[in-house]
Amino acid sequence: MKSPLIINLFGGPGTGKSTIASGIFCLLKLHGVNTEYVTEFPKDLTWEESYKTLLDQYYITTSQHHRVWRLIGKVDIIVTDAPFLLGLVYEETNNYFKQSVLKIFNNYNNINYLLNGDVKYMESGRNQTKQEAQEIDEK
Repeated sequence: MKSPLIINLFGGPGTGKSTIASGIFCLLKLHGVNTEYVTEFPKDLTWEESYKTLLDQYYITTSQHHRVWRLIGKVDIIVTDAPFLLGLVYEETNNYFKQSVLKIFNNYNNINYLLNGDVKYMESGRNQTKQEAQEIDEK
């Protein structure tokens, strides 16, 4: 099966990834492109208040991968605000994890954009304060 193009939006918390991803998805759909928006799994955990699960980066990354994998052969373009490589920011010490994430990422046709927008930070649905988000963004 043909692997879809994945449009990855990188940036720290609060840089506008979700807003821009939904805008790109909307424009592609309006132009008749067979596309899907893959939202970030950690946001679901946050809304569920499953904070302990957020500490299991391996689970988060594999769950995020499943959201993409199920679309192979079904859409031409995937837009996501949760690229696989973002998991490396939250789990820096495990070399096996790093190798696994890089292998998963490299199996796809990716186009990557780094956002460093100055967007009004809203803490609703997030796990970081504005200060903590800025520290993550600097990584």
